[in-house]
Amino acid sequence: MKPPQSPPHSDIAKAAESFIPKVKKPSERYVCNPDIVGTKTDLSSIHFAFDTSNNRAPVVLKHIFDAAIAQDELNILRCINDADVPHCVKLVDAYIDEESGAQVLVFPQLNKISAGQLDLVKVARYMKQIATALKAVHALNIVHLDLTLCNLMLDDSDNIVIIDWGLARFCSPKETHPVGRGTAGYIAPEMFTGMCTSTSPDIYSTGVILGQWLEPYLPSCYLSNLGSKLVRPCNTSAIARRIADRMEAQRYGYEIPPWAPMIAAAADMLMRMFEAESDKRVTAGQMLGCKFLTAGDGEFGGTDLASHVTSSVLRASQCGGSREREPTVVIRYR
Repeated sequence: MKPPQSPPHSDIAKAAESFIPKVKKPSERYVCNPDIVGTKTDLSSIHFAFDTSNNRAPVVLKHIFDAAIAQDELNILRCINDADVPHCVKLVDAYIDEESGAQVLVFPQLNKISAGQLDLVKVARYMKQIATALKAVHALNIVHLDLTLCNLMLDDSDNIVIIDWGLARFCSPKETHPVGRGTAGYIAPEMFTGMCTSTSPDIYSTGVILGQWLEPYLPSCYLSNLGSKLVRPCNTSAIARRIADRMEAQRYGYEIPPWAPMIAAAADMLMRMFEAESDKRVTAGQMLGCKFLTAGDGEFGGTDLASHVTSSVLRASQCGGSREREPTVVIRYR
């Protein structure tokens, strides 16, 4: 009786190969989404795709052309992700594009956030999430340096996600931040001194965002100017003084009717975020202790946007249908 013959070596190799999970190349894993047009800047390009290795989950591919810039952002993101910082974008994947040689960072696709028209309780909720994220990020000695409405997104559970860490840096007392880094209209005053080494600019930038959301609730405080490229720190200082004057008038009974308690609490926190001297400005941790962020939902009664707008119209009609004329803010720059 002949002993059983072993299968040829090629057959063994094929059988073994069938048990090895196949890993798709990035070019095969991510399939372009033709329904969404990408964008391109001098430093990077954004493309939308589907992750075929994850049930065709929608993702964003950020191609970064400069290797050093790409490595800096990758290091920041890995540090944040390793620390499991909440409300910060998660890095799904990173690879080198075979054709262009660009570093590609892969992120989950998120949802856009409203630039305004939010109920005050939602403004407080979003601000609390931003402050929570910044407290953790700043504890890692990382500063974002480009916090704007455009760099805030929402996940599917309506939670804030901070994106675009391309200008972020690790803070060091021996190395100052690049002068004027950030988006015009959101840049803190200390960023123009050439001496800033701290995380304080993020608080100022977040204050600009808060001011944009509070514009319907704080009429005649010039908040509609916020976010403009022409706005400078001197303008935000004027806004803070205006809010302080209005609050002082309320304390002495000259402001009728007075702001609702939660509107006043939001205004107070905004003034502290716009403090011109960075060492006196509120920190992310201190923001979390402000009344505006510690109040329960039940304390926001009457501050939903629809009710607030309706009551404002009624007050105007009762006063003859017109408001006292406010002085015009002239924005000057050099």
